[in-house]
Amino acid sequence: MTIYTPQALLFDLDGVLINSLDSWWHALNDAFKHYNHPPITKDTFFKQYWGHDLRNILPTQNLDLGIATFCSKIYHNYLYTITIFDDTITTLEKLNKIPKALITNTPSTCAYPILQHFNLTHFFQSIVCSDNVTKAKPDPALIFKACNQLKISPQNTVMIGDTKSDIYAAHAAGCPIIGKNIQGNSKITKLSEILTLIKIS
Repeated sequence: MTIYTPQALLFDLDGVLINSLDSWWHALNDAFKHYNHPPITKDTFFKQYWGHDLRNILPTQNLDLGIATFCSKIYHNYLYTITIFDDTITTLEKLNKIPKALITNTPSTCAYPILQHFNLTHFFQSIVCSDNVTKAKPDPALIFKACNQLKISPQNTVMIGDTKSDIYAAHAAGCPIIGKNIQGNSKITKLSEILTLIKIS
């Protein structure tokens, strides 16, 4: 078992701190409907869209980028479907002595209401969303921007993510990654398991 001694931790949001799969699936289908595109199943959404920045994935399917804008605009209608994982708060509290950043492909207009709703904002010294960079994950720009704000090298951090986009971004930045239900440098199934892997220097 690898024990990490990072100077900071970088957290993904969706799938790591909160369960927001249904909210994004419903919002995207609403956007598809608005643009006269047939709806997709939750399984298709998970396989093709989950963890991706819509600005990146829509053009590969010859779909209008306006779908991404509309999806973000109406996303607040589905905030009620989001739940927070039962160990998120306690885990973040136990890591209060180490700087933390949130790096998410969710745009800031959607991410901040979620963070405020679940009282998570104060845990993070840096919050970087997809609209704060030119390219979101799997590009490493989110990691570089957060590390720049924290004044820490990516090599001296550990990221926690749950998708291939997280894995690719971390590897591109030279940042170790703990995968939640996905294989990274280490793998966990519950967020609280990082407490056994992180040693705070």
